Amino acid sequence: MKRILVKFLVIFLLFIPFFFGCSQRININNSDKLEYASKITSLKLYDKAIKYYKEILKSKKIDNHLKAKIYNNLAVLYEMKEKNIKAKHFYRKALKLNIQNINEDILNNYKIFLKTI
Repeated sequence: MKRILVKFLVIFLLFIPFFFGCSQRININNSDKLEYASKITSLKLYDKAIKYYKEILKSKKIDNHLKAKIYNNLAVLYEMKEKNIKAKHFYRKALKLNIQNINEDILNNYKIFLKTI
């Protein structure tokens, strides 16, 4: 049921211009994508969440603080999928970006991860 709802929401967002007679494509901003990725993560749709996070990373309008947060989220997702090599890779990327202004959440997540492997 949850997957059907998620698919409906995605399709609805893609076709809103047609419903309202607009010919322009809707530009979904990064904060919307980030929120959506977070929601589908809570539904345990990890592969789709990974896809959205990676899509945000391709954006040119993204600062290092947000990149570090996304890398951390990707690391957590890969950890949940038991893909520890990828998880470790993304934790390190997050920490490297955040070296000057350490985000305690990222550091704590990485420490917990290291204890589990």
